[in-house]
Order: sequence, then structure tokens, then C-alpha cells
Amino acid sequence: MNTLLGDPDSEEHRGKSFQSSLVAKVLIPIGSFLVALISFLTNVKELPVWATAVLTSFLIIVSLALLLPGARWLLERLRSRARIRRTSRFFLPHLDRMIQRLQNQLNQSHTDTLLCGLWNYANVRDGKGCVILSDQFNQARNISEWLTLASERASRWRQSERPRKTFTARTREFVFLAEVLDLAILHYVSLCQAIENQLRGVLLGTEKRVDDDLAKKLKQAWNLGRESQARLVHDWAKMGQEINDSLGFRVCVVHYSQLRPIE
Repeated sequence: MNTLLGDPDSEEHRGKSFQSSLVAKVLIPIGSFLVALISFLTNVKELPVWATAVLTSFLIIVSLALLLPGARWLLERLRSRARIRRTSRFFLPHLDRMIQRLQNQLNQSHTDTLLCGLWNYANVRDGKGCVILSDQFNQARNISEWLTLASERASRWRQSERPRKTFTARTREFVFLAEVLDLAILHYVSLCQAIENQLRGVLLGTEKRVDDDLAKKLKQAWNLGRESQARLVHDWAKMGQEINDSLGFRVCVVHYSQLRPIE
């Protein structure tokens, strides 16, 4: 399940990218300008006033052309970091609660959830002797374990940082957790769709594969659990859109397929 998301150390790659951009967009242009300015000043002896004015104007124009893109880039970078800090300060507690809600959905022993309602039928076989539901519950455990490991790793960043860098660690933790949770929701929705397709094949197929009593119980468990799943996905989609709007770029998918009732 570690492959559900890229290496969380990708933040380190972003840091290296930032340093490279800083050198390319700021330091090199400034250095080039200073070299040109020093060369100009050391070689000037007695130039006419108009020539000095022309050369000075030219240096000013060149310096602006070199420095403005770097200044614009730095300003946008600072604005982006400020948006991330502001978003993380507001949404991180809500993100923690949403992760716990998803963990409850993935836990077969937690009542009033889709998987809990279907857990009693995990080993039930159809008329052909095939297990109706089995691999789906293993997948749910894998998602839950991966989500736990990712959350623990993110929290360790904050604990390992020096006090003056704690807030930076929190923003890093927030972006990572938002990406983790969004991907976990995607896999959970995909899992639920696989269960729906499996049940529809068993319950609504042309060939009767289970008796009427079992079919009624499976439909009831699905329809009741589907409501709790829909509430979780709806709430996360709404929060994900708010996070995207606040950050100014997309972190969360926010569009998920809906499960249908089985009648």
C-alpha cells in the first residue's frame, strides 16, 4: 500500500527545486548585473553627459529586465507559502477528524458503516460455492493500515522539528495529509464500487445465486451502509473543494462516483 501515494519525502525534492529556482531566477541575474555595473564603472573616464545618460538608462533597463522576473517569482512564492500556512492553520484539525471518520468506515467492527453491515456475510457462498465477499475486506484493511502509517509519519515531522520550525512542519504535514486522505478516499470509493458490482451480479443477475432471505439481508445491509458512505464522501468532497480554493491549486479530486441503491 505504500504505492498508493508517492514518497512523502517528495517535499525534500520540492525544497531542492526551490533552491535551484532561486539560483537560476535571482542570484544569477543579480550577479550578471553587478558584473556589468562594475565593469562599466571601472572603465568610465571622461564620457559626454549624453553618453553617460544613455549607458545608465541602458543598465537600468537591463537590470529591470533581469530582476523583475525574479522579484515576481519570489513574491508569488511568498504568497503561496502564506496561503498554505493559512489553510493548514484552519483545516488541519478538520483533516484529522476526517481521517478518523474514514478509519471508522474501514473498520469492520464499527457500527453503522457499509463494511460493518456486510461483514457478517464475508464468508457466505452463493449457489455455485463461490464466496460472495472476501478480497474487499482485505483491501479495506490495507487502506486502513497505510493511512495509519502515513498519519504517523506526518506527525513525526512536527515532533522532530525544532520549536522555531514547528509551524513550517505543520504546513508540510497538512499538504501531505490532504493528498494522503484524498487518495485513500479514492481507493475506498473504488472498493465500494467493486462491492456494488459484485452484489449486483449476485442479487440481480438472470441466474438466481442466493436464496430470497439472504438476498433481502444483503440488500438491506448495502442500502443502510451506503448512506453512511455517501455522507463521508460528500463531506470530504465539500472540504476538499474548500481546501483547493484556499490553496489556489488542486490537492483534492473532489469528484467521486456515487453508489446506487440495490432494490
